[in-house]
Amino acid sequence: MVSGIVSLAAKKGGKRHLAWGRAFVRLMVATALSGIGLDVVRLTVRFTENHTKYVGSGMPSSIPARLAFLVAALSILYLARVGTHPRVFARRPAPLPTWERALPFALVAVAIAAAVVIVGWLDPWTGALWMIATFAAATFVTGRMPPSVAQHRFAMLFLGAFSWWGAFQ
Repeated sequence: MVSGIVSLAAKKGGKRHLAWGRAFVRLMVATALSGIGLDVVRLTVRFTENHTKYVGSGMPSSIPARLAFLVAALSILYLARVGTHPRVFARRPAPLPTWERALPFALVAVAIAAAVVIVGWLDPWTGALWMIATFAAATFVTGRMPPSVAQHRFAMLFLGAFSWWGAFQ
């Protein structure tokens, strides 16, 4: 969170902006990768749902929340890649390969599938759907933008906003 704030406050393109921005992106990627690992374990290990709220502790995580955080982590990896790729800073960026043009649509399809599973088989009232919708929208919007500094700004500001929201939870 601090690295994102320092990067935002620094002169764009300056050494401090670049160094703190790299640190921010690396930390977001590390968090997303560790979250994916944890979600895969938590989604594949058999357990009994426990929704008991104990005094002084947070609510137990639910399957819809795990699916939402999995979608968020996959989107974070995409946004970090797209937002920091050298092509976004090129004056005349090379055309995107087909797989890169298809990636945001594949991630949105994963988000829709997770939402369908939550609504159809699980509990849609857990709050997981808003996170899925938010990350699907950010992924879609970023994927539709041409490679540019505007795409970099959108992706990084979204990642920053999410990191600040998460830090204040």
